[in-house]
Amino acid sequence: MLYKDDSTAYLISSTITGNQATYGGAILGLSGDYKLNVYNSILSGNPTKEGGSEIYKSSGGFTNTFKSSLIDGKFYDNTGSEQSNSIDIATVIDSNFLPIGSPVNDKGMSGSDLTSDTSIPAISNEDYLNVDYNSNNRTQKIMGAVVGPK
Repeated sequence: MLYKDDSTAYLISSTITGNQATYGGAILGLSGDYKLNVYNSILSGNPTKEGGSEIYKSSGGFTNTFKSSLIDGKFYDNTGSEQSNSIDIATVIDSNFLPIGSPVNDKGMSGSDLTSDTSIPAISNEDYLNVDYNSNNRTQKIMGAVVGPK
């Protein structure tokens, strides 16, 4: 949840799925203006009781950057352009959140892509960008939290 006006959030190589909320199954912004930056991530399969989208803003505005990500069934390429095809979350990740289809297993960002992207702020430990949740090296262009089994 983004709560404070002028907040900025970065989601990098994350998977948010299987949640349910009244509004904004994945991300909720309450009031004010926010900046949401999503890189190499999957935000899909989070139903809302009110029938909204994965990202909900109650008032104010969002400034979004979506890059190499799948959000609400839409794929955004490495330039941030929304692609026209609709994607079902069940066809791209399995029950262990492992990628099983395109675009999540071949159009994401590798660790070197993430560390060299100047729109992502520098962090003190770049190793976080180079490995997945299971500490596997992020050498391939796979989006989401995991690139391989434990």
